[in-house]
Amino acid sequence: MHPGGFLYKQTQRRTLLQAMALALAAVFLISSCRSTTDLVLDDPVFFEDMVNGALKGDRFKITPEDYPGIRNLLKDEHPDYRLAGVILASQADDEELYPDIVDAALDENLDVSAAAKELIAENPEAFRPTIMDLLDTNNPSRRIGGLLLLSGLGGEDVVPILIEYFNDFDSGVRNQASRSVYEVTDRNNPFLREALNSPDPMTASIAYKTLGLYADPDDAPVFIGAFSSENADIRREAQLAMLRLGDTGLPFLHILAADTSKPYRVRLAALEVIQGLRSTGSLELLLTLLDDKDDRFREKAETILGTYGSEAVLDLSNLYRESVETNRIYAVRLLGEIGSASALPLLVSALNDSSPKVRREAMDSLRRFEEDAWPAMHDNLSDNAVILLMEGADPWLVTFDNGEPNQDALFLLITQSGRVELEDYLTRAGISKLKSETILSLEEAWHTADEFSELDRLIAEGRDPYLKLWRQRELNLVAARETLKQSFTELHRYFESRDPSDLDKAGVTRAESRRLENLARQQKAEIDRMDEALKAGGEARLNRYMAMRENLVRTWEYTLPSLRPLAREIYSEKGVDPDSLVNELALIE
Repeated sequence: MHPGGFLYKQTQRRTLLQAMALALAAVFLISSCRSTTDLVLDDPVFFEDMVNGALKGDRFKITPEDYPGIRNLLKDEHPDYRLAGVILASQADDEELYPDIVDAALDENLDVSAAAKELIAENPEAFRPTIMDLLDTNNPSRRIGGLLLLSGLGGEDVVPILIEYFNDFDSGVRNQASRSVYEVTDRNNPFLREALNSPDPMTASIAYKTLGLYADPDDAPVFIGAFSSENADIRREAQLAMLRLGDTGLPFLHILAADTSKPYRVRLAALEVIQGLRSTGSLELLLTLLDDKDDRFREKAETILGTYGSEAVLDLSNLYRESVETNRIYAVRLLGEIGSASALPLLVSALNDSSPKVRREAMDSLRRFEEDAWPAMHDNLSDNAVILLMEGADPWLVTFDNGEPNQDALFLLITQSGRVELEDYLTRAGISKLKSETILSLEEAWHTADEFSELDRLIAEGRDPYLKLWRQRELNLVAARETLKQSFTELHRYFESRDPSDLDKAGVTRAESRRLENLARQQKAEIDRMDEALKAGGEARLNRYMAMRENLVRTWEYTLPSLRPLAREIYSEKGVDPDSLVNELALIE
């Protein structure tokens, strides 16, 4: 298609002045008898008519005398005039105007440049010399334009010419040369491959830049190899090329970064690309590098890990479950630093990790979340979770939101806490005085029950002579009282029935009571005859036993009804039956 027809896109402005000019032009044309196909650009009367006609596709008879006018159009500030200039230059079809057409191909207006480029595309070989002249200018912007137009000509033969400008002193020219090679040929072009090994570092670096534009995974080994280059520009372009490959290049990067036999600079180049990609697929490597023998890589890996966000939670969670202790520690630490709520279930589960170091790290990470971590710990309560909830003074450890006692949490709270910490927590959590006193009493009973149970076993097994006799005497006294009460019952029955047999039964029962009392007296006498040292030790243990028994009984009796199930669980855990203790003490008293 002819440029005039191709680029006619809009209806030209028709002002009143233009209409008058056209009318006058018609009068002058008639009076002067000039042909309407002649190009008249030097007469203001005919100028607009000529421009509009060119834009509409009219053809004109053009002579060299018209070239100055055409050149003026090509330089006009109005795009429509410049477009008309391109159309008229194409009608002239003269090499003398080729430089002007080439300049128009670089016009900032897309319509103008497209029209000129279409002309060049119709006869590329004719315009090649003029385009090549642009490449020899001192103006970088014109050299850039020349490279752009040269690549537009197409053909593999332009590649060597374009590569010559890989070492141009102007970065814009170098970049355009790279882009132009990318647009006209494929990644396997021999000239491009040869340029990778150019003795000129600038040419080689731009060659790597160009090859990187194709982003072909098959070139990853080439870029990885360039990481060993002594030239920083080559290394940088190779790194940028690996960045373009994205995750497909990670296996190569991981191998190189982990290879301790490689120089620091080479490994660092790989690690910098890994940092730029920030892929969750690199987490395992980065965790491994935290134990690298070179502290510079440890610091670098830690820095990179610190850039990850919530997108890494799933991968870190998987790594935690599959890794050795060291990696689990790092995974838990990083999850805490990321601070995403999605990490809370894993961090809470890590409170039960087999490694104390991992558990401590999990606690530190959960502290970062403060109250936001409480619900997750409520759902998976553990000893360490209780510690954290106590630190935060979470009242949930004592009561649920509905006011009911939280028996499971209270059991852990009482059995795993020290007295001072428990008192401090109850105060900070705002627990009522009555409930706090009960909880503290149960905490004391929990610890008392250990010693009490030990003494109780000592007595039951008869391993302490003093306590053995005391226990037998105590049992006999209790039995004597019970028997005496029974004899009174039988005697009362006799008074009602007047049956001699009831009286006989009462007598037998009373005699048994006296026998038990006498036995208790004998045992008391045996105790009194004991060695003083043995007796003193026994009395001390006995007094301690009786005090603990009384304390356990009083604690049980004063426990709030709502906390009785908890108290029973605490006593039972230590092998103490509160009901038996209460009955036993009542009989003795």
